[in-house]
Amino acid sequence: LDTNIFLSHLKFLDELKDTVIKGVGRPLLVVPWVVLQELDSLKTSRRRFPQMRASIAIRFLHSCFSASHPCVRGQTMDEVNTEVNNRAICNNDDRILHCCSVYQAKLKLKGQGTVILCSNDIQLCNKALVNGVKAVDWKSNVKYSHTADTGLRA
Repeated sequence: LDTNIFLSHLKFLDELKDTVIKGVGRPLLVVPWVVLQELDSLKTSRRRFPQMRASIAIRFLHSCFSASHPCVRGQTMDEVNTEVNNRAICNNDDRILHCCSVYQAKLKLKGQGTVILCSNDIQLCNKALVNGVKAVDWKSNVKYSHTADTGLRA
């Protein structure tokens, strides 16, 4: 998950964390370490809107983490320091991609799941796709609806 999703679509994330998706099960929402850092920085922003949205997102994450919600996880510092194919990490987009790569490698070893990056940042989605990580641009590709049998469908 990219920072902009927490700022723009927190209600959806709140619903998604408790949803069983038919044929998939419950998704695991992974929050990259750099997203936690970006939210921390935004909460002290001089611009009111990002400051307010970041503070709400931080409280949401605190509630999930303190309750040990089984479907919401933060990237640990150990995971941040895990090398993935000696990729150069130059900026925050690269750090988010690194998180996706670490989880993709973990899931591949276990033979389960798929990593999907969700972001409003088209270029980050491009970088993910080029590096073999599925990516969804919220604005143009994600549509969801409530259904009786599946909850939310992406």
